[in-house]
Amino acid sequence: MLRILPDYNLSESQQRQADYQIKMYKMFPIGGVQWEITTMAEGGCPGEFGIKREEYYPNTPDEYFMYICDAMGWKYNNKEE
Repeated sequence: MLRILPDYNLSESQQRQADYQIKMYKMFPIGGVQWEITTMAEGGCPGEFGIKREEYYPNTPDEYFMYICDAMGWKYNNKEE
């Protein structure tokens, strides 16, 4: 079943990258990824001193990670219920 997600105001490039990550996470679940992505959806930096986000996701908005969480069915604190 296709889930309709709200508009996250992502660029086309960000949308493609997020869709690719979602596909990979569904095919190859990796321990710890859910915690990292939900932490970034909440505006946090899961790496030591925030290095992971700055290094791997520079200038990436929280909405990018919210989109991934919603597509994966992961809950995060910024989500309005």
